[in-house]
Amino acid sequence: MAKVKQFYQFILAYFFQGTEQVKANKKRRRDEDTHGRWTFKKDILDKLDDYFRYIKYMKKYDREAYVMYSKIGASIIPDDTKTERGRLPTSWHNPKKRPGFGAVAYLQQNDDVSVSPKFAYFRKLSKTPCNVLKPVPGDLYELTNFVQDTYRGDDYGHPIIGYVVVTADSAVVPAKYWYWKKHFRSQARVKKATYGLLLDKALDKGWPVDGPQSVEEQAAFILSSLAGFYEQSHSGIRVAAAKNRVTAVFSVDMLRTPYFFADRIPVYADEGHKKKIFHIVRTHKRETQTGTTYVKSHFRGLRDFNWNGHCIHLSMSLKHHADVLDFEAGGEIVLDGQPTEEGYIDSGQLGTIMGAHFNG
Repeated sequence: MAKVKQFYQFILAYFFQGTEQVKANKKRRRDEDTHGRWTFKKDILDKLDDYFRYIKYMKKYDREAYVMYSKIGASIIPDDTKTERGRLPTSWHNPKKRPGFGAVAYLQQNDDVSVSPKFAYFRKLSKTPCNVLKPVPGDLYELTNFVQDTYRGDDYGHPIIGYVVVTADSAVVPAKYWYWKKHFRSQARVKKATYGLLLDKALDKGWPVDGPQSVEEQAAFILSSLAGFYEQSHSGIRVAAAKNRVTAVFSVDMLRTPYFFADRIPVYADEGHKKKIFHIVRTHKRETQTGTTYVKSHFRGLRDFNWNGHCIHLSMSLKHHADVLDFEAGGEIVLDGQPTEEGYIDSGQLGTIMGAHFNG
């Protein structure tokens, strides 16, 4: 099978604008709840160990995704994160603002099944691959569940892929793709069109009564869940945790940072006192020799430090960097060795550039 690579048009100028300009140009509505944010550090520490373990399988079995998300970071979501499944987030209703890519890490442990999803990711394709049958006009997305298959070994994983189209009115339509299959009698290779295991074959195993009952429902279910999880995981303080040149990302509430990172390796100022963690300073009154003044609320404190064996970088979207959800460029899948147009970069290069921008 010929190797393929995805190339992205190099339109990253937006991500290197000044912060104030970014604030003026991009505003994104955020939910006020705490879904997608971690509450207790013991829980996330357990998940971080799993993350760095399972992403090694991705390096072996889906290297294209690994070279990108090991640098940008996939978002680890809490087990109790909820989203409105079957309906895309409001931010997806504008075709010009739909994200170009995204990845979340489920990492839920289920000993009752041999195959369990560990990562899920999507990417927008600006050109339809030659093997995909695009059924309607709209934005084409490739969806992937990267699963661990303990039946084949504890260190075995593989990607399960499907394609969907998001129309102008935000409907999710499944798309078939061509594949070659051996005839069970003649062993001749036969060309077949399928929705694939992710969208079609999974239904054969039976879903709960309240679950998807058709390929169309399955497509909307998967993309809406993934889009909702990904968007929620970028609310609050963005925490990038790096270890052995691999990055994981999770979110915490601003008021929880002192609790979360209380056992960090201390960093001392020149005066000898321990630097405080990144926090919000609320509006307060200050008495001076010339009278009373009011200090506006602002942020201050340490954003880079070591914590439980991880290099931590704290940041806030639209303050320290652009919002990763605002990257809207699609990619193109090309055969390995096939020439690409000028002005394009591959997934690894995109990961390096954006990883440096978001993760310090």
